[in-house]
Amino acid sequence: KLVSIWVLVSISAGVRADPAEATSPSMIQRLIREAVRSHPLMAAASARAEGAIAGVGVVRLWDDPQLGIGGMAAERMMREQRGDIVVGIAQKLPRQRLYEAEKRHAEAGAKSLESMRREVANELGLSVAQALLELALADELIRLQEEDLGWLDTIVNLAQQRAKDVNGSAAESLRLESERAVREQVLASL
Repeated sequence: KLVSIWVLVSISAGVRADPAEATSPSMIQRLIREAVRSHPLMAAASARAEGAIAGVGVVRLWDDPQLGIGGMAAERMMREQRGDIVVGIAQKLPRQRLYEAEKRHAEAGAKSLESMRREVANELGLSVAQALLELALADELIRLQEEDLGWLDTIVNLAQQRAKDVNGSAAESLRLESERAVREQVLASL
């Protein structure tokens, strides 16, 4: 519903005056582009996809070498046998298949997040189009009810003229006026 509110705010400036313009393909495309450009869901999905794409380049073939220095705190006799300073260098050898598997995994993750970004864009577009169509249908409903009210006014006037006739009935006129009042209230509530 957040998208619906956003669409209502975005198009309330001038589109409601002309429902045909609100549902024109160019207007729908313009609003979809605006939603994709500025909606926070889209920004978050794009950031995740860009991060995953950048992560593909970080997969490493060679690990950093490790250097360790240490001392031994032992009796004098043990120090003489083993030495009192320990120096070590560790370097993992590259494993080509592991590197390729990690690279493919990172690329698959990037593709997955990119497809999720496209899915968010499609969902935003769908929400915008649905909101626009709902607005257009509501406008058309109001227009039809106003037209119906106009016809009912004509019928009420005819019934009032018939009621003035000697053979006419006032009940028909009162029933139609009551119906007209009910329809005016329904129209006002929209």
